Amino acid sequence: YVQPGMHGESVAVVCAAIDTDRHRVRDLHSWLVDVDADTPVDAAAQAAVAPWVAALAARATRVVGTLAADVAAGGEPGVDCGTSELLCQALAAAVSADVVLHGRLSEAGLVAGPVTDAALFALVPFENTIAVAALTPAQLAAVIAEQNAGRGSYTYNGIWGIEALVRRDGTVSLQSASGGDLPGRIRVALNSYTVAGAGGRFPVLRALLRAPDAGLRDTGI
Repeated sequence: YVQPGMHGESVAVVCAAIDTDRHRVRDLHSWLVDVDADTPVDAAAQAAVAPWVAALAARATRVVGTLAADVAAGGEPGVDCGTSELLCQALAAAVSADVVLHGRLSEAGLVAGPVTDAALFALVPFENTIAVAALTPAQLAAVIAEQNAGRGSYTYNGIWGIEALVRRDGTVSLQSASGGDLPGRIRVALNSYTVAGAGGRFPVLRALLRAPDAGLRDTGI
């Protein structure tokens, strides 16, 4: 199984040496070859994807809404990033979550005026689903502390729906956005990639979500 890069920007070459008598892999290595203007088109592959390309080209220009102002991708998720704020609001509305952990999924923002499907794809170029879980304030604080340790990473998730005070020593305290008392358990929304641990980056989150009392559920949205 090999992933050669997004949007056809490269192809993968895999060299495998197999011992067919012992049914063992003797050697396996791979490398990427960049695709450029001189790379010949594979006629069979082009024919196979032609119906999809035509359908997507028509879909890309469909207008799904209008923005009164730009939504910028700059800043820091959970602080001043417009696109992560938009994504958090969308997740919260979709699953009635009180708190959302999310970051930006690309460097693309949205500009004022008509918003097309192509613009939305640039904003969210993945097929993650939305998961929900019920965490205690202490558990949520531990999750935020783990996220804060990876601040600056593209997998970093900002917090939405609650205020977090992160001290210099890394400890976290929480308070509701309204200033009221926090409930015993908080309904939190995340995307499925984060729930899976983001490639081993979030072991604390992964362990907490897999405790039975967290009630982790993938909504399929």
